[in-house]
Amino acid sequence: MQKAKRVGDASHPKTVPSSQEYAVTAVLAASVIVLRESAHGLETLLLERPKTAIFAPGALVFPGGKVNANDAEIEAVATRKVPLDVWQRRLAVATPHAARAILAAAVRETFEETGVLLVCDENGTPIPQQRATDSMFTALRHASDADAAQRWMQVLHAQRLFLDVDQLTLMSWWVTPNGYPRRFDTRFFAARMPADATVTPAVGEIVSAVWLTPDLALQGARDGSRNIVYPTRKNLTELAGYDTTALALAACERHADQTRRLCPELVTIDGRIQVMHPDGGEPEDE
Repeated sequence: MQKAKRVGDASHPKTVPSSQEYAVTAVLAASVIVLRESAHGLETLLLERPKTAIFAPGALVFPGGKVNANDAEIEAVATRKVPLDVWQRRLAVATPHAARAILAAAVRETFEETGVLLVCDENGTPIPQQRATDSMFTALRHASDADAAQRWMQVLHAQRLFLDVDQLTLMSWWVTPNGYPRRFDTRFFAARMPADATVTPAVGEIVSAVWLTPDLALQGARDGSRNIVYPTRKNLTELAGYDTTALALAACERHADQTRRLCPELVTIDGRIQVMHPDGGEPEDE
């Protein structure tokens, strides 16, 4: 086997020049790993991206997306379980304002992509999921990045509701390796699927939605029947050790304060691009 070489070396003809490669800044993002139990065991919600997408085309991913600059303006965020200053520390951001932006984006993007609405009333009671089909909320799924936060604030204020970030538990923090045309700096949260919720994938943005056990998803990744990118596989591998949502969420909560930023590296081995974990070990396919 040839020695692993970093993507960007002149020895790999398909890679962009190093000067361009390292100019791509990772965009702040948030993703929610939605969990439920079925007769098959613990399952997680995975969304199929369009094959025309620039980033991870055709891949199965968790719900999520980029943090908009104005997500921090959404002040109606319920943090009874975990105070905002604790979230600031866990998310390793400079201010509570920055922490709120990531949390708000996680709830907002999950709803926009799946229709699963993590919102509660002023007492912290989750609202019935049928409210997700109210005209005021359905309009939020089509809001542009520029006015999404403003629309969310208007609806939450009018209904006296809050983004229920107490439903979120920090699970991991991954950064897309250098060498991709788009890179994301993503906090992954875990959350229980509300019992009365129905998944309705965003038209035009999501091809399909599927519930899979971690083991079944990983088997598909291994045999090539499913396209699952590296950080998604790593999160699925972590989840494969738990039989129930409660056990998975409890484990995430225990380790939430130790979550660290993981930035893998692209390397070439025998002419094939693979991913190397920052802690070392055997490289894997992208």
